[in-house]
Order: sequence, then structure tokens, then C-alpha cells
Amino acid sequence: MRNTLKASDAIIPTYFIGAFYRWLEFHNFNIDKVLCDASFDKDALLNCEINISYEQYRWLVQRGVELTDNPLIGIRFAETLELTSLGLVGYAAMSSPTVGESLEVIQKYIKLRAPLVQLGIIMHEDVAIVRFDETLDYGSIRRFMIECSLIAISKGLCTLTNTPNVVLSATVTYPLPADIPDYRANFAFPVTFSSAHNELHIPADLLKQWRPQADINTMRTMLEQCEQLLSSPASTEGLLTRIRDIILATPGDFPSLDKTAARLSVSSRTLRRELQKLGTSYQAILDDTRKKLAVDYLSTTTLSVEQIAHAMGYSDTSTFARAFRKWTGKAPSRFRKN
Repeated sequence: MRNTLKASDAIIPTYFIGAFYRWLEFHNFNIDKVLCDASFDKDALLNCEINISYEQYRWLVQRGVELTDNPLIGIRFAETLELTSLGLVGYAAMSSPTVGESLEVIQKYIKLRAPLVQLGIIMHEDVAIVRFDETLDYGSIRRFMIECSLIAISKGLCTLTNTPNVVLSATVTYPLPADIPDYRANFAFPVTFSSAHNELHIPADLLKQWRPQADINTMRTMLEQCEQLLSSPASTEGLLTRIRDIILATPGDFPSLDKTAARLSVSSRTLRRELQKLGTSYQAILDDTRKKLAVDYLSTTTLSVEQIAHAMGYSDTSTFARAFRKWTGKAPSRFRKN
């Protein structure tokens, strides 16, 4: 994360806050009441198609918490998050050979999905510390943000180790809430409050644990895509690169022309016209991206054709097979054999 990040910079992706508001709407909270005063489109927010500033982000969190009138809403929401909520980063971590390598992947690339969290790993003889710091001062939303990180990271560790709870203890920077009875009971591990850092402590040996679900080729493919996104800042990348990055940001759920245009803050008509000037179309870019991904998956991973079809956004294998045959002249299974 760049050290010059300001609260007014509109560079924060809405994956997390969009998921929060979708969760609120699912639980029948009237989010329209909150978003009616917002300066951005509701659908664009819920579908994670825009970047916002930290000032907007903080406002949305505050209003969402006020809407529920539930002091434990950060914990309850975070309990629904999974590693796959990190998109490409999560898939890369889940494909990594060891728990330690999974954490290193998340540490390096988490800024692609959650730039307000900075992850660090500190090794001691018997204990490994997973530290998560604020990249901007959380201020009034500190407890909500830290609760979400604490629960989400502990859940992720359980997923990576395939065990119910691996956390020995934790520390947080906010004080113990005096107005919430039995607050400590919301955590499956001891928590120390008003500490210098936000940390989770786990057995150091866990980082060496081999993950039977690991797939090196899948990991490499995901990391290449993460690296492309990380090395392509929006201020310098060309239109075609920006479109490909948007397409790659949500594996298996490729956005439409309208949604991509919204992410680029232009109308669909303008985007279509600009692409025509470049001698291409959105569908051509989408097909080319899918083709390259499919070829990579078939060449470098052990994923089944059915799994690859799903990852490419196809509802059934036969539709994917027809598209792949159109792209390469070969069926997916024949391409893989060759």
C-alpha cells in the first residue's frame, strides 16, 4: 500500500463494503435509506464495480452499523466471510503448498482486495504472530474494522489448516466494550484489549504444515494474475489493460459491458465507441481473456474441464467446450492431452 494514501483518494475497491451492504440487504435492512444520500450508484456499490475514497468508506460503515443498531454487527458479518472473498488472492492462497506460503501470498496481495489492512508475519520459536495494522486511521469505525479482520483471518487460518480453531490468543488495540455483556464470549480464543497491535498468535509449526489441497500450477496461474493487477496502477495503464484487469478481478463472474463501463466511470456507449476506435470490442476482449485463462488452466493445472468451465463463467461444460473449440479448433480434453 502506498504511504501517501489519503482519505480523499478514490482508490479503495468496494469488495468488502459491497459484501457488507449485500449482507445487510439479505437480512432485510433498508439499505436504500442509507444509500439515498450517497453520491454513487447502489448497483455499482453492491456489485463492487467502483472505487471509493476512505471518507466515503467510513461513512458507509458508520451508516450501516447505525442501521442495524447491533453492537456486534462487525463480528456477525465477518462470520460469513471466506477465503474466496479475497478473489484471486484467496484462490492463490488456497492453492499454496503450505500454510506459511498461503499467508505470504495474502500478505503480499491483500491490498488488491482490502487495502485498508496491512498484514505482517512475525516468527518466534514456538509462536507465529499474524499482525494486521491500519493503513489509515480507522477512527470511529476502528472496532468494526478490527473485529472483521480478527474473525475473518481466524476463519481463514481454520480453512487453511482444516481445523476448528488454531488461534492460541489475540490482541486488539481497542478497549474492552463496557456496554456489551460477555463480549469476550464472542471469540473462540482469549483476547487482550487496549494493546499496542492487532495480532493473532498461532503455533509456529502450523506454518510448515503441508496442505493436501495444494495445486502448484493453479497457484502460479493465480499469482501471475495477481502480479499483473499489482503492477498495473490505474493512473498509468491503458484502456485495454484496465478492462482486462476488471475482467480478471472476479474469477468465474465476468462483468458485462455495462458493469465494466461503470467501473471505468464512463457510459456504455462511450466505452463501445472507444473500443471501436481501437479496432476491437468488449466481447472480443472478454473472449480473448477467457481463452488465455482456459489455455493456462488446461496446460498448467489439474482442474477438471467442468471446474475450468465454471471458472470461465459458463453454466455448463458443453457451452464452454463449444467456445473453446471455436477459439482453438480443439476440444478441451484433446487440447490437454496434446
